[in-house]
Amino acid sequence: MKPQLHEIDVDQTLATTASLLAGQSIPDSVTPDDRIYQLIKDARKLYSDLAEPKSLTIEIERDQFAELFIGERNNHPDALLTELIPLADSFTLFASTAGQKVCTEIERLFASNEFPLASMLDATASEGADLVAEITQEMIRKQLKNNDQLDAGQELLRFSPGYCGWHISGQHKLFDTLQPSLIGIELSESYLMSPLKSVSGVILKAPIEAFDIYDNFPYCADCRNRSCRDRYHTLVAKMENNK
Repeated sequence: MKPQLHEIDVDQTLATTASLLAGQSIPDSVTPDDRIYQLIKDARKLYSDLAEPKSLTIEIERDQFAELFIGERNNHPDALLTELIPLADSFTLFASTAGQKVCTEIERLFASNEFPLASMLDATASEGADLVAEITQEMIRKQLKNNDQLDAGQELLRFSPGYCGWHISGQHKLFDTLQPSLIGIELSESYLMSPLKSVSGVILKAPIEAFDIYDNFPYCADCRNRSCRDRYHTLVAKMENNK
């Protein structure tokens, strides 16, 4: 099967003012200074002008992904995907990016000592990259549903190297299989993606209860976002709404 290229409308990946305020740890009870709102406005405008969101996907077989997942044998012994692979029946590799232009502008702003705007654009692009990945997952979901390949009680969830016990070195085999260079994403020897505002991983389709994940694994202590429970409840809500 050949990789699929997905061009994504930049407006779909534009972070909201509310989400950016939350990302800056500004509580709802606090009214931000007008300068904060201006920074957000300027950052959103720059992102809208410069971002080039796109993604690449390819569906592979379970055995192929199981071999890919082993990678360089650096995964945690209790890596979550070890449990999920036998339960899933669809495996879609993906790589998504907000593009190089917006990353170059972030670097320029920091180099020019325009730290407030650089930081706000960085946050906007980070959220944009996550939204590209989320939109890509929804595209795969719609494809499966349109092809009658999404059974009742099944949902999709994505996982990336560097999280949930999947060692970051897993990027090597993922890139070898998917070839994200087709959309301008390269991988360094230290597994860092360029453009920086990029996300890669696998989208699994499995019974929704398989994704009822608790953040009590040893490696969870190193996770910065600890969003697995929220993502599970989002899936449950989506399933209820689609009944």
